[in-house]
Amino acid sequence: MFKIFTGIFILCCSIVPVLAAVEIVINGTVKDDKGMVISGAVVTLSSDTLLKDTTDASGKFAISNQTPIRKNGEQHSLTGIRSISIKNNRLRLFISSPASNVVVSVFSANGEKCACINLENLEQGLNTYALPLLTDGFYLMSVRIDQHISTCKLVQTGNEIYITGQIEQVGSAQIFRNAAVENIDTLIIKKEGFAFVKQPVGSYKLTGIEITMKKETSEARYAYGASVENSCFDCVVPELVDASRLTVKNSKLPDPFKKIDGTKITKKSEWRCRRQEILLQAMKYIYGEKPVPPQVVNGTVTNNRITVHVEDNGKKIDFSATVKLPSSGKAPYPAIITMGTFGSEIANKASRQGVAIITYDYSKIGAEQQPEGNVDRSRDFTGLFYDIYGGKHSAGLLMAWAWGASRMIDVLQKSGGDIIDYRRLATTGCSRMAKGAFAVALFDERVALALPEETSVVGIPAYRIADAKCPENTDNNFRGQLWLSNNFKPFVKNTSLLPIDAHEIIATFAPRGLYSMENQAATQMCALGGNMAIQGAMEVYKALGCSQNLSYNSKTPNGTGHCSYTDNFTDMLNKNISKFLNHQTAQTGGIVAGGSTLNKSDWIDWKAPVLENDTDLYETD
Repeated sequence: MFKIFTGIFILCCSIVPVLAAVEIVINGTVKDDKGMVISGAVVTLSSDTLLKDTTDASGKFAISNQTPIRKNGEQHSLTGIRSISIKNNRLRLFISSPASNVVVSVFSANGEKCACINLENLEQGLNTYALPLLTDGFYLMSVRIDQHISTCKLVQTGNEIYITGQIEQVGSAQIFRNAAVENIDTLIIKKEGFAFVKQPVGSYKLTGIEITMKKETSEARYAYGASVENSCFDCVVPELVDASRLTVKNSKLPDPFKKIDGTKITKKSEWRCRRQEILLQAMKYIYGEKPVPPQVVNGTVTNNRITVHVEDNGKKIDFSATVKLPSSGKAPYPAIITMGTFGSEIANKASRQGVAIITYDYSKIGAEQQPEGNVDRSRDFTGLFYDIYGGKHSAGLLMAWAWGASRMIDVLQKSGGDIIDYRRLATTGCSRMAKGAFAVALFDERVALALPEETSVVGIPAYRIADAKCPENTDNNFRGQLWLSNNFKPFVKNTSLLPIDAHEIIATFAPRGLYSMENQAATQMCALGGNMAIQGAMEVYKALGCSQNLSYNSKTPNGTGHCSYTDNFTDMLNKNISKFLNHQTAQTGGIVAGGSTLNKSDWIDWKAPVLENDTDLYETD
């Protein structure tokens, strides 16, 4: 049946106009900062790494190609969708079976949703939608038909919209957020002995441009938090099966270098999409899904308060956080987000190093159920997150808390950075607040440093070891409170079925900073499992070349109470704050284990490969 929909697209962002010509012709010269030409520099176009050239003896390069554009009406087939095409500025979807829900979203360069349409109960066959006229440039379109999501780049040129490049199908939990494609593209210039350069380009027809490179010095290159929530959003990940269809059991910690398809990564650049696989598995099986960016996020940042306003799904919420500026340093300040009062000593020590303290009331975003110990998971979850997305949403409390913190970071990022530098953020907390601090940093790359103290399960300790060796295990954590998603139920005391474990989740932080403080004297907190998980994650950090960014200490005096900060933590804590928040030279990294430990070979039966060094993404200092 042929059906026409004139769905109303909601425009909710301002598109920056660019010269988006179809033909790509860029040439110029690369010189050093003294005006001498540089030969042998590799110049690559960021949006299409196949378009590159090496400078000749005169320092000249030339990049030229014809951008692959699907002709008006040309079709492309995908699973669940027979074809996607655009003809006469109308999106044409030919679906192979009836669909209960369709969401079409168009994202701008800064990641905001520019246009969106929601439709229900589509019949099999051809369905068409009128597309809005956009400003000339590139965009990313996602089409979600029930659980199938497909993405493609769009180009608006003149009065026509085209599909450009390949259309890709991604897993059902794939999240689209932040920079979709760059309206202003970027040239990446690399040459051994010189600091690499990212040169923005505002047109695909540029001749005679000059690019300057500086010779490398011994000065450290520090790892900032990313400018986006998830830099791996565009990776294509196989669709994840439901827990009921998982059959392979493994009592040891899984190989983090092995992809879902069974092959192993061989290059550093491949870790990026392996990371996305792990994050999506963590969402599907452990934490629950983190929703796509809301349609509206705004707010204010002052010297003592952050206000956040969110609109999505036709609902609105507001919340706030308190800010305490340090007595030293100058604006814009780095900041540490603390999840309540547990862990306040860590935040106070950061404040003495010129770091602002942001106190985040996570309980308003997702409310814990009382009494604890045997919660009723059949009841709706409550809190501001669930006011928008519903009490039956798959997200457990930790994911809800992480989502709320990300919306606060959105406001910091949009504020202009006069007071708080969103690129220098840390998270901290102890016990359940540490679980939350860990989750915030896990699912938001804009956090440069995580400082969790005594997370217990659903944080640093390996799930398999917690069930085998520790008083506090997956059963305690699943029944005791609503931190985990209901999706975790099949893995309770059955963690050998879980496709991933904590060591892989920790490894996704690379190359960002993580300093885990555990208490070997509080046996219920499972430092045994934490130590082994950190050892497994360290293998990834080492393979990527950034082992100095992962630190761990569980050497606490006997009798140290739960969440009783010990001075043994202070030296490495101060170094991590200096390095990741103040960007000062400091020697971080390493594992300090207290009390008894487990035999590594009993839990890890894989070896880290020597990865081809084909990217400098993980070279931070």
